[in-house]
Amino acid sequence: MRANFTFHDVGQGLFYSGKIGSFNFVYDCGSNSKGNYLKNAINNYLEKQQNKIDWLILSHLDEDHTNGLEMLFSTNKNKETTVFLPYFTPIERLIISITKTTKQASWWYQFISDPVYYLLIVKNVKNVVIIGDQNLNNKLKEDYTCNSHNLNDFPDNNPLIDLIKKNENWEKYIKKNKVLIKNHKCIVYIKEWQFKFFNHDNHDKLSDFWNSINPIVNNNIIDAIKSKGIREKIRTVCYTKIYKSSTYINQTSLMLYHAPIDYQGYIKISCTKFGEELSQIGSKNGQLLSGDISLSTYWTKILTHFKKEFLNVSFVQIPHHGSIANWSSNILKDISAPHWINSASNKRKQYPHKEIIDILHKSQFNLHCCNELNSINIEFNYPLFLRALKLERVCFIKKIRKQDCDLCYCSIKK
Repeated sequence: MRANFTFHDVGQGLFYSGKIGSFNFVYDCGSNSKGNYLKNAINNYLEKQQNKIDWLILSHLDEDHTNGLEMLFSTNKNKETTVFLPYFTPIERLIISITKTTKQASWWYQFISDPVYYLLIVKNVKNVVIIGDQNLNNKLKEDYTCNSHNLNDFPDNNPLIDLIKKNENWEKYIKKNKVLIKNHKCIVYIKEWQFKFFNHDNHDKLSDFWNSINPIVNNNIIDAIKSKGIREKIRTVCYTKIYKSSTYINQTSLMLYHAPIDYQGYIKISCTKFGEELSQIGSKNGQLLSGDISLSTYWTKILTHFKKEFLNVSFVQIPHHGSIANWSSNILKDISAPHWINSASNKRKQYPHKEIIDILHKSQFNLHCCNELNSINIEFNYPLFLRALKLERVCFIKKIRKQDCDLCYCSIKK
């Protein structure tokens, strides 16, 4: 079995891809960094994978995680792509569109206004799977095994289905099984690999905000999202309420745990720009992708959901680019993953936050930083001649201000 995973060098954002045999998936694809970092990373990825993407998983809808979609889908070879994402109500999507400080292309506002229409009709993907955690009508075991090639085997999320039917014009897609609305209590198997999602549904009613903007949008949120003039007017009138409401929206993400079903071989980690490598053998081999989720807010639910999987986690993506606001001091008590990966700009000195760096260093865990200069590659089933390698190289790639110098921290453990 050969598998390869990459945190691409896109700067302030996240673009992660995985290849398991012939199966290709992407988790998030966006960046706010100026320059061609995202464009170059996507072009290189598509060339290597021959434009084939089986799964696209969007942790949430912020532009630094999604503004590469148009380019990712530019080859029009999307008919076999399944897209997974959490649900955001129209008013939540309006808030996302208004709070963006960087200019986005018109297609991105079309995507935010109606993600399902954009993905199914404009980009012609196979289907869209909306993952949530509410299921009041069915009592499910924590682990519900289903066949990933038949997504209808996922347990339905009936409360979320009702909410979506009330808010959206997606019923025709739901009837044709082009849109599936499912619960996250499911382990999915692809080849020799397993996948498990987590999402916390937290749809604030936002009644005060809605009362303030309804005279402006005239009950048409979709058009308001696509109109620069209306967005600017709402931002001016409701600035305080918008940014108060955006806090919990930005901290909601679709998490993904994935791991080989049975693997205790070599794992190679490469900091490609600087040539540092780490090779290990052991039983831990799972990866946890977190998007921008707030560990401080949802840690108890996350721990309950992934309790068994946490015993197998070796790699964790630090949420929200290393923001201390999304960090939880309890996490290292419950998960002892040796490798922590951060994706952010090397020009943003607070990402990852110094406190997180210090905590990981004190706990003797490895921090790997992905930025404009450096990508992180994780490879399973590396050639057996690496049995002779006895060193673990820990590479810290981060622009840290110390005597006004840029430092690259590397240490070797024997």
